[in-house]
Amino acid sequence: MVLCIEMLKKDEKGALVLIMTLYALTRTTLTAFALVSRAALFPVHGHQYLWEYTKSEWINVWGMWDSAWYVDIIRNGYTGVPKESAGFVDYAFSPLYPFLSKTLVFAVGEFGAALVISNISFIASSYLVYLISRDYAGEAYAKRVLVALMVFPTSFLFSAALSESLFFLISLAIVFAVQKGKVWATAMLGFLAPLARPFGVVALLPILSEAIKKRRVRDAVPLVFPVLGLFAWIGWVYQLTGRWTATWEAQAAWGRHLSNPVTLVRNVFFAHDTFTFVAGVLFFFMFAIVLTSRGRAPRSVWILSVAIVSTPLFFSPHPDLVPALPRIAASAPAIYMGIGGLLKKDYLVYLASPFGFALQIALFSLWTNGYLLIV
Repeated sequence: MVLCIEMLKKDEKGALVLIMTLYALTRTTLTAFALVSRAALFPVHGHQYLWEYTKSEWINVWGMWDSAWYVDIIRNGYTGVPKESAGFVDYAFSPLYPFLSKTLVFAVGEFGAALVISNISFIASSYLVYLISRDYAGEAYAKRVLVALMVFPTSFLFSAALSESLFFLISLAIVFAVQKGKVWATAMLGFLAPLARPFGVVALLPILSEAIKKRRVRDAVPLVFPVLGLFAWIGWVYQLTGRWTATWEAQAAWGRHLSNPVTLVRNVFFAHDTFTFVAGVLFFFMFAIVLTSRGRAPRSVWILSVAIVSTPLFFSPHPDLVPALPRIAASAPAIYMGIGGLLKKDYLVYLASPFGFALQIALFSLWTNGYLLIV
């Protein structure tokens, strides 16, 4: 509640109008191109990877790959039963997103509920991006960051039936709460971060950064809460399976385990598959933006973003995991702030925005048709 009041106090110059206008234009355009692409590419792929959640195709285009797992969890809860011969289990997916979605099932069904949570989270995240950016470098910078967020090639993931937008919102809310000195709000949000994404425990890093900067003991109190959130989830999975190691085993079933980052680099640049190569190049491009955004984004945002994009470097030993990397990196807010700080002239924004959005349309069209470029 305190954070909401702080946000409302700072609404200036139609920020919400700008956000909603950009949101409506980009999402309407993406949906239209997705429908066209599904019709055009049907003879090529035969719909072998498409999932039908509703009778409305314009809604179905926003759910692929992990969306099916989330819909199943929303509908049936966590069963702990392997769904495929490889041993994939539902508790590999963090609980906060399906839990929140379940509260809306009575109104819009399982898939609709997931989309509502995703898009509300994305709109709220956009507003937090604006506030944090404006406090850091002014109104013009904040609006450029908003444009970058909406048109960046992977931005469509925030509106899909995936947990990315919820984790993005929680991460930004932690940064905002830390900057405003809201200790207990920071603590509660820190607890939720690992429940939104498996690697959400990295949320303790911006908390640590601000605690060191301010040199006050009370600012270090929230540090323990991301760890508590992680162990709360591990404990719940133990109750389901009877094994303390089940959480790690679930990730290992998907091929995620500690590995040498050189392995990932080799998998990308010596890939025999075009989509794997393109996905890897896109990820390293996003990684480079984050690393070079220092000074163009707040310190806490930069530290959080570096942690987000660095984590998969150490847990992606197999080429099949490469297409998931751009989706993970999309939650790093320094990407959009770095671009906003780089494009200081209006004409650069006018030139870069159509190009970025055209790439987003292309990636979304491939994603919604089940191609293994981003999963």
